[in-house]
Amino acid sequence: WLSCLCATAVAREVAAGTLAGTVGLCLVYPLDTAKTRLQTSGAQDYDGMCDVLRKMVRRSGVGSLYRGVASPALGMGVIFGTTFGTHSVVALAFQAVWPDSLIGLVVASLMAGIVSSLPRCAIERVKAMMQVAERESGAARYPDSLRCALGIVEAEGVAGLFAGFLPVVLRECPQQLVYFPVHDLVFSMLRGPVEAGMLPSLAQSLMAGAMAGVTTWLPPFYCVDVVKSTLETSEPGTYRGFLDCAGAIYKKDGLPHLVRGIGAALARAALLHATIFAVHDWVAR
Repeated sequence: WLSCLCATAVAREVAAGTLAGTVGLCLVYPLDTAKTRLQTSGAQDYDGMCDVLRKMVRRSGVGSLYRGVASPALGMGVIFGTTFGTHSVVALAFQAVWPDSLIGLVVASLMAGIVSSLPRCAIERVKAMMQVAERESGAARYPDSLRCALGIVEAEGVAGLFAGFLPVVLRECPQQLVYFPVHDLVFSMLRGPVEAGMLPSLAQSLMAGAMAGVTTWLPPFYCVDVVKSTLETSEPGTYRGFLDCAGAIYKKDGLPHLVRGIGAALARAALLHATIFAVHDWVAR
């Protein structure tokens, strides 16, 4: 009975997570590009999110804002399908044995973070390189995400695709511990207004998703992502690892650099995760 229930839950959650992640990605990708550019550049290069977008469009056209979109577009279903599917299955398993157990929610969130980190790491490495790596003319170093991935493998081996794995895990696991509980808390708080007809159910999904997304991109989560982006876009051998990279950033630019681009990240998070949960809840019904 439990295996049948889990199989149904996995199929539903993977389908919902796939569609939700893909729709959200299409809406927010230029903001993600701005975030990565700000994280990996000096304060003298850009004044902020709008300055990044304006300079990129002026130099390389609107298409430059979507460089590398193929990598997460193809992988977003894997990432969010894995995240939602793992969380749902583990939570259901604990619910069957220990109903309303807090430990079940914690373990489900941690497992969702760990399992989704492996595909997320490779996808984000290719995405970050496509967003940042340019020739002197302003053209992308790689013509598409596939050749970018092949270029990384040729230069660094398969392990090169997972150069930022440790920071991805360090970011994802704590994020997932906060992500689902915050969503569930806000969703339950809005249940009364929805049932009273004061708020549409769509608004409930949007607001709960946006709050969950924004919460998981505040410091210190965001600071880990800055280090991850720097590791992913640096030449091989530049840093010995996560701590060495973090220390180098601090010595060169100080603590402010660890929150550089956070405005773009929070705007992206609110729009992306509001969309993800709205689409997910609609599909899951």
